[in-house]
Order: sequence, then C-alpha cells, then structure tokens
Amino acid sequence: MTHDIAAPEWMPPPSEFDAASIAQFGGFKVLRVLGKGGMATVVVATSPSSRNLPAYVALKFLHRKHLEDADVVDSFEQEARLGMLLQHESLCRTYQLEKVQQRIGIVMEYLDGYPLAYLLRYLHNVEEGMTRHVAVAHLVAKLARGLHELHTLKSPQGDWLGAVHRDVSPQNIIITNHGMPKLVDFGVAFSKDRKVKTKTGFIKGKLAYLSPEYLLGREWNHRVDIWSLGVVLWQLLAGRRLFHPTDTRVLMTEIMTGSIQPPSHYAPSVSPELDNLVLEAIERDPRKRLSSMAEMADRLDHIVREQSDDPEGHVRWWLETVEARMRPSGVVRRREIAQPQLFTEVTPHPQGGKLGGGHF
Repeated sequence: MTHDIAAPEWMPPPSEFDAASIAQFGGFKVLRVLGKGGMATVVVATSPSSRNLPAYVALKFLHRKHLEDADVVDSFEQEARLGMLLQHESLCRTYQLEKVQQRIGIVMEYLDGYPLAYLLRYLHNVEEGMTRHVAVAHLVAKLARGLHELHTLKSPQGDWLGAVHRDVSPQNIIITNHGMPKLVDFGVAFSKDRKVKTKTGFIKGKLAYLSPEYLLGREWNHRVDIWSLGVVLWQLLAGRRLFHPTDTRVLMTEIMTGSIQPPSHYAPSVSPELDNLVLEAIERDPRKRLSSMAEMADRLDHIVREQSDDPEGHVRWWLETVEARMRPSGVVRRREIAQPQLFTEVTPHPQGGKLGGGHF
C-alpha cells in the first residue's frame, strides 16, 4: 500500500552516478542512491503525479559503459519484461521499463524494510523456541508461494516460460515493516525465452546457497531454487549458516559432500516435521528433493497451523525482537536501511551448465 511507505531520507546521488542527467528521469525525481553494482545502480525516486504508480519507486539504471553492449541491454530489458509478468505479493513488483533519451531504467516497487541478510546478524540474540520457528516457517511458506508462481509462469500467449530465479539468498529477500517477505532481483533469473545465456565457465548467484548440481554444471531445473530456499530456512531455524568456509574450493567441497545436520542439532525445539522438510529441501540428489515450491509451502503451512492460529502475530514478535537487539548497536531507522544490491554476482564455474526439464 502506497500510504504505508515512509518518505525516504533525501540524499544527493554521488557524482559518479551522473546526477546532472539522472536527477530528473521521465518525470521521476531521484532522491538517493540505494546501491551500486558492476552493472547497474538502484535509486529511490518520486513518481510523476500523472502516472498510476506508488508515490515512491525504485529505479534500476544500467551504467553508461554497458549501453553500447547489445547483449547486456537486451538482457536488462528481458529482466524487466519477466518482472512485469509477476504479480505475487512475495515477489518485488516491476512496473515498467522506462527509456529516456539514451538511458534505460526499470521501475520497481520500493520496499520499506530490512534485507534478511541484515536481520540474520542479530538472529543469534533471539530466543530459540516455538514462536521463532512458527514465524520463520510462515515467512518461508510465503516465499515458496511466490517462487511457485515464478516457476509456473506463462507468457501472455500462454506458453510455459520455465522461469527459475537462480539467486535465492538472504541478500535478495527483504522483510517489510509489515512482516511481508519479498524476493528481489530477477536479473539472473532464467526463462526459456531469454536469449542471453550464462557464459560457459561462470555461474550466477550466491555460492553458499547454490545447489550441488548447479555448481557441477549438471542438468538442473526449478529444484535449484528449492535447494536455495531450503538452505535459507535451515539458517533461519538453526541460527547459523549451513555452509560458511571463506575459501571457495573448501566451500564447494562442503556443499558437495559435507555433513548436513538437521536444524534441531543446533536448535533443539525445532520439530521433527520441520527437520524432515528442511532435509528434503536440501537433498543433494535433485530427484529426491521436494518436487515443487507448492509442496514446500503446503507442508510449511500445515506445520504452522498445527502450532499456531496467529502466525502473523509470531512474525511481528520475531521482527520486533530482532529490532530490539539492534538498538544497542545504534542501528538507524528501518527506512534508512538501503534496499539490497539488485545486481548479478558472478562466481567462477568449474564447468559449463545446462538446463533440464521438470514438472510442477
């Protein structure tokens, strides 16, 4: 709801962002930079009164140096077209693709909240118990519903797109101030009609959350997202990262062959049902993994209903408790926390990869 979004603090864009040409963009007024990556910069801006848009939006601009690269521009435009098809409440909305003179921008939903990666820094201070686990299961169930919409998405002509996010990680999940989880960044999402493919020898996504088959360059499908969300769920329940070595080779070895304990090994009050679901989500053999995000969401919802008739209340408690742990550290107000970087992270890939089929 647009009236629930607080006005962002104004901050002049840095000089390297070319403020003179972007401060006004097609009637949008840039307020401040939210993040900058190798490919693009994301800003928050006010919308023109003549547009049927929220008062505040996020704009993602390609850097000038990439505007002459036809493949990069095409991929950027395809990202926008894919995003505009998605309508689920747990997926960050993409409103339109804007072209003004020689600049290109994607107009997206501005999210008032915390990146999950930021909240996780304080999770170890939150009491482990049923309330926390219900909140976490409820949040992840919503994300799974959104990802199921992505996986089953069809084109305007009715053709299945075979879309896969490929970068489900705490950095790409925002928890809004109303407790709604939002998945962002569809810049590395795959769909059958996207012409620009990942170059052989590279993978896209946050390494610690990528599935074994994807890292090995084997046939993969929508179950790579199930693995990634399962790793996120494991981390939220256990209060620690599942895979955390800093050395890339050691990390990849751990993902492939390391021992995986159930979350209850570190958080004893996690139920056996939650343990089993998480372990099925992060089954190394994709054929034995959960079959779909819908299955994951249904089972999480069942677990939540068995333990609470007010899951939203548990989410509010969880978020307020984490926020309370932040205050002694002098954390700034929520709306001043920048939206996470919505950019591609590229990591060396040991082998090339290919897309495999699947059903939902």
